[in-house]
Amino acid sequence: MQDTNEQVRNIFATIDTRPPGLSTVDVARAIETGKRRKRFRRLGLSGAAVSLSVLAAIAIPYALQADHDRRKEATATASASAEPSAKASPTPTAKPGFQTRHYDRPGARALPTSCEGTKLPVPGGGIKSYVRNLDPSGRYVTGRIYGGDPEPVLWRDGKATRVPMGGNDDGLEAANTKGDAVGFSYPEGGPRSKAYVGGVLHELKGGTAEATGINDRGRISGHLVQDRIFKPVVWPSANADPIELAVPQGVWYARAFDIDEDGTVVGHIGDTGQRVAYVWYPDGTAQALPTPVFEGKPATDFDARRVRNGWVTGLVLLAQQRVAGVRWDLVTGKAEVLDQIEWSNDVGPSGWIVGMDRANDAVLTDGVTILKLPNVFAKPTGYGMNWGEAISDDGLTIAGLNDDKAHDGEQRGVVWKCR
Repeated sequence: MQDTNEQVRNIFATIDTRPPGLSTVDVARAIETGKRRKRFRRLGLSGAAVSLSVLAAIAIPYALQADHDRRKEATATASASAEPSAKASPTPTAKPGFQTRHYDRPGARALPTSCEGTKLPVPGGGIKSYVRNLDPSGRYVTGRIYGGDPEPVLWRDGKATRVPMGGNDDGLEAANTKGDAVGFSYPEGGPRSKAYVGGVLHELKGGTAEATGINDRGRISGHLVQDRIFKPVVWPSANADPIELAVPQGVWYARAFDIDEDGTVVGHIGDTGQRVAYVWYPDGTAQALPTPVFEGKPATDFDARRVRNGWVTGLVLLAQQRVAGVRWDLVTGKAEVLDQIEWSNDVGPSGWIVGMDRANDAVLTDGVTILKLPNVFAKPTGYGMNWGEAISDDGLTIAGLNDDKAHDGEQRGVVWKCR
């Protein structure tokens, strides 16, 4: 079988390096409703009519994809206004096989046996909120609230603080244990990355960009958005210039979605339908993640969204034309397809995953045992979807979303405490 880097070369040999024309289907806006049946009606698609690329887009569970990709069309038409960024490290040379790394791992632990969920408060008395992430300690939750225009919010120990960013469709994407958070606003001209550090809001350098992750050292992951070209970057701090991350020659579309404590960044290269999960290491090297294989068939589209202590989760579209959970281990190079779950949203330092199972319920799993998280709100019949979005390092705090049947299926941010 070909190694992953060889597969990457073959994939990109067939891709026109010029940015493609824009899609006329607002798929990602449909995703954020979280209502699968309504989503298909809006798109006017039947099951037989769903192509692989559209299936991948509408099945992506992550609020990040929902928040980001539904703005893709607007972003692609924005004028390039990015400031010059620091020079990227040299393009890495593809090597046969996957080059593994060493991580100190805690011993095996049993999953919690029960969890109890509570709703996150919405300032102003509103109903709808959207959770994006959770810091490693489990104290800080990032996201946004609704009620008129969406507004970014940072919840600390369940108490909400508004963080106005001055744009439209703004949100906080991630936080560290200090309560520093990053996200981006969306004024005219494209997204502007923001860092909320020490209670002060900063605009990151680099022009149009999306900040996606922050670690306890204050290093920030994200990507510049320059006239239909997406460039993965790291900001060493909230006041530093962005440093471009290396991608294979000819790749014009690459995104960085999360950063680990050691500075490892994960994301993907390639656009929807032709994505390949990618990892950038702190020493400047980078490589494609191994292609997930299920029932002897390699996946056709896969990306990486979260990383913790050498564990990586993301999206995988199987050759069997359905999505499934996936977990990569940077220690062994193993790509594990978790077909029992549909969405693998986040991963902790022990390899525990939170996401959604095939019954559209929120779950926690170690890859073998699955613990279903209790619904905080009754799901709407037929289209209700509840999922875990982020997990703390000790695995005992989980943030996620529930559809609320009592309020026309509105999505509401929740936190589960486990024991």
